[in-house]
Amino acid sequence: MSLMEQLTEFPGKINSFFTFIGNHLTHFGTLSRGEQVAYPSIGLGLILIIVGVVLLIL
Repeated sequence: MSLMEQLTEFPGKINSFFTFIGNHLTHFGTLSRGEQVAYPSIGLGLILIIVGVVLLIL
């Protein structure tokens, strides 16, 4: 698969990813306890990675 083909289908993949996450967060109360803990933990981890990269650049 060429780079241009990958770049043209990238927005569709991103959209489907956020649709999946949004659907799960809409029905947060019906998720299992493990999923209720996992989603915020992953979000916090991503925030910490971004902060770490910014501090490394500064």
